[in-house]
Amino acid sequence: MSKGNIKNYAKDKGFEIIPRGLLQHPRLSLQAIGLLCNLQSYPETWNLNKTEVYTRFPKNKKTSVANAWEELVEEKYIIQLRRREGKKWDYIYYFNLTPFTNVEVQELENKESAKAMSFRFSEAQNEKPKMGSTKSADNRINIKDNTHKDNIHKNNTQDQNHNQEDQLKDYIESTNLPMGLKKYFFDQVKVLVNDPTFDIQSIEYFYNTYVQLIDSKCTRDDIDTLNDTEFTHTVRKMFKKVDRPIYKMESLLKEWVLSAIHYKKENFFDRN
Repeated sequence: MSKGNIKNYAKDKGFEIIPRGLLQHPRLSLQAIGLLCNLQSYPETWNLNKTEVYTRFPKNKKTSVANAWEELVEEKYIIQLRRREGKKWDYIYYFNLTPFTNVEVQELENKESAKAMSFRFSEAQNEKPKMGSTKSADNRINIKDNTHKDNIHKNNTQDQNHNQEDQLKDYIESTNLPMGLKKYFFDQVKVLVNDPTFDIQSIEYFYNTYVQLIDSKCTRDDIDTLNDTEFTHTVRKMFKKVDRPIYKMESLLKEWVLSAIHYKKENFFDRN
């Protein structure tokens, strides 16, 4: 069973053949190109965990390696998968010297019984509101004649909402998020369960992936990252200030976190 392992999608024997399209990629940094070439150099039997990558290059800071990794994810040279293992998530990473196609991603999802990130909490929550819909006068129903049916529908809706709230609470509890943020979402669950754009999986993914921006152990003097308390405060402020709908949760989070880090730096220099 894989536990955050990095796997090679296609491996040549004995030597490395590096595509020119990768070596001369216009949108990849030298660090990203070098990281992918380094991953390719390990034998198929090598058991490599993602966390080891951050410590494998002593001349590079963790943030530079994380940034290179994100570049490769964005250009589809790395595919990140996850699957449910009890109350926790099991993460699997595949890399390739050419960008993954949609067909290849589907093959990996089937092979690992996992889903490529990111995806939303539930299909119902992923639905966007239909725009420009109209109601025909021919479809209007006399309310008085349908009171009993309306009551049944209302009760069923209440039961469904209650089940969805319990489901969302269970998921919030299982996430690898700061306890303060979990409590905030718990307190807002009645509102969030009816918000079709509430994407907790993207929030969890952001918190666990953007290690160059979030470090649970950093202090107020570590001006390049946010700790758990600072991240929680930033997300809460974002949810209070930003109007709905939110369809690009990951990019919005990055914008707010970078702004919070900038504010942290300014205060640090003001103190000194």
